[in-house]
Amino acid sequence: MMPIIHHIGVVRMSRVARVVVLLLCLLFGWKSEAYGQLNTDVVLTIGRNAMYYEDYALSIQYFNQVVQSKPHLYSPYYFRAIAKYYLGDYVGAIEDCSKALERDPYIADVYKLRAINYIRTDDYASATADYYTLLHQLNDKTHDVWYNLVLCESQLKHHDKADLLLDTMITRWPDEARGYLLKAQVAMAKTDTVSADSLLHKALAVDSVDVDVLSNLALVSLMQGKSKESEAWYDRVLALRPRQTSFYVNRALARYQQDNLRGAMADYNAALEITPDNYLAHYNRALLSMQVGENNLAIRDFDFVLQHHPSDRRALYNRAILAQQTGDYERAIKDYTTIIEEFPRFASAYMNRAYCYRQVGNRRLSEADDRKVMDLQLDYAYRHEEAINPLDTISRQHDEKDIEDYDKLLADETESVVPNYTSDYRGLVQNKQVSTDCQPLFGLTFFRAENELVGSVDNQTLFVESLNKIQPLIGKLCLAARETSLTDEQCIDVARYRQDVVRSIQQNNNDPTLHLLYSLYLSTERDYEHALSEINIAITQGWAGADSSDFKVAALFLRAGIKTKLVELREVANTVKNDHQVYQYVSAISDLSAAIEIQEDCAVLYYNRAALYAYSQNISNAIDDYCRALELNPRMAEAYYNRGILYAQSNQKSKAIADLSRAGELGLYTAYSLIKHYRK
Repeated sequence: MMPIIHHIGVVRMSRVARVVVLLLCLLFGWKSEAYGQLNTDVVLTIGRNAMYYEDYALSIQYFNQVVQSKPHLYSPYYFRAIAKYYLGDYVGAIEDCSKALERDPYIADVYKLRAINYIRTDDYASATADYYTLLHQLNDKTHDVWYNLVLCESQLKHHDKADLLLDTMITRWPDEARGYLLKAQVAMAKTDTVSADSLLHKALAVDSVDVDVLSNLALVSLMQGKSKESEAWYDRVLALRPRQTSFYVNRALARYQQDNLRGAMADYNAALEITPDNYLAHYNRALLSMQVGENNLAIRDFDFVLQHHPSDRRALYNRAILAQQTGDYERAIKDYTTIIEEFPRFASAYMNRAYCYRQVGNRRLSEADDRKVMDLQLDYAYRHEEAINPLDTISRQHDEKDIEDYDKLLADETESVVPNYTSDYRGLVQNKQVSTDCQPLFGLTFFRAENELVGSVDNQTLFVESLNKIQPLIGKLCLAARETSLTDEQCIDVARYRQDVVRSIQQNNNDPTLHLLYSLYLSTERDYEHALSEINIAITQGWAGADSSDFKVAALFLRAGIKTKLVELREVANTVKNDHQVYQYVSAISDLSAAIEIQEDCAVLYYNRAALYAYSQNISNAIDDYCRALELNPRMAEAYYNRGILYAQSNQKSKAIADLSRAGELGLYTAYSLIKHYRK
């Protein structure tokens, strides 16, 4: 179990001060009328207030303004790093801390924050370097610095260094239970459970209700085989912290060792009520269910384990045994075959499969397995070797310890507390569950959905400016990746303007701009088939004059979007792609390529083409186009977001997290959920 790490707090203003600041902002605005410069002090203060209310994503937007206005200041980078830390963007926080230290290398709090983020990314060596800088260069010898430095040295397996540091800590803070706790954990790392037990009792004498001390005492007792004593410690722990899954899992093991099977089963059930997807609880409950004859419950638990960890061969072998015992011989044969393919010298698997083959009437394969068992036994006898269970030498998960046998229960030495938040954007928005789908294409719309993104699309997109000069328009056209549903009043207005365009076309059918505008209104009403025929007419007729290239680009852009919408609708209807749908993607890509030939410096054209390449599984071209879009518009959050997902799909994790960090920084807050997802 990892000790708690001390971290930076946010300065909290009084309610009166916050009200005063907000009033000043309302009175004077973000910019000074006299000088046209950003009032950075005000913006920093409101950004920090946003952090106080846990609006971390919003606070980043304020700090971005200060960074752009006064990039020589360290403080906006530092505060932005704090916000990123709370959002789980540890890599982005490290980068901001480093930028802050480039501007002022003598701020202790920045080193502390960067060290914490290094710890969160398991870079204990870099964290250690920051803590030694604090100790020796900045003379910061506070308790938190010592405590976290000891933790880092322990994680680096520098147990002797950690011991020496702890001796100093205990001398300086003899009434601090955590010093004894850390020293006990170092002793456990050295497998010195006797010393660990003594140190934990010293910590208990200092603080008799410290949950971490009590839980470590319970775990040490369990490791020493003192199951009754361990159960008593866990009783005390659970009285103080009753919602901790690992405590129930470990108390169940202590009860199991005392043959209290009913109590062990109750603990596993309690653990799974708190954390329904807990791996060890499902696995151990399945083993216990096998022992007491609850085979169907055991099978369900092993099914869950294998659904989430399909490479777990121990669970697979146990499920095969259960299938054999319950008469599901075909399933047992399938599972045994998978085991044998990976472990061709596993005699017990052949023996069990031979029995299953006999039960289904396949004498030939049964006899073949019997012969294989005999050959293996003779080979072991000839070599004077003892037949082994190959499952004894593998781990169930890459990050778990080896276990001695497939039917042995394990203790849970981890601790995880996940806070719950209900708001989409307030607080730890990275805990919001989101899909790993890319952001959608940009489209032309009169009604942009509300969002807080700034600078995602270049405001100087020429073809949009040209479109906004034509009439009759219901409102100003814009580019948006998020369309909103129309209200009843908006639907009536769109229909009225569409009828006006129809009347104009009846008077002048050869005006391509009217057909383009008609197509826009039809698209707004979701009549994509009719919209496609109208935009085809406009492109066929063509334009002349000063704005002809802009109109052609707009028409090609619109047609590509309509074709994409039609593909999406057909995919929903058919659930599978057909040749026509694939052709529509290719055709839409062709339209955007033609538009790029006319306006090769338009970022949104590359972005949309990249998205279509991604839909077509042409990942390489998609990444290239996202790169080009970001060269033209470095503030396009959606491009960073989508490129990050493609990097993740290509197993380029560091690039993926860097892009998602940038997308979150620019206001696309769901990126923080994906950072957390990909870290897992």
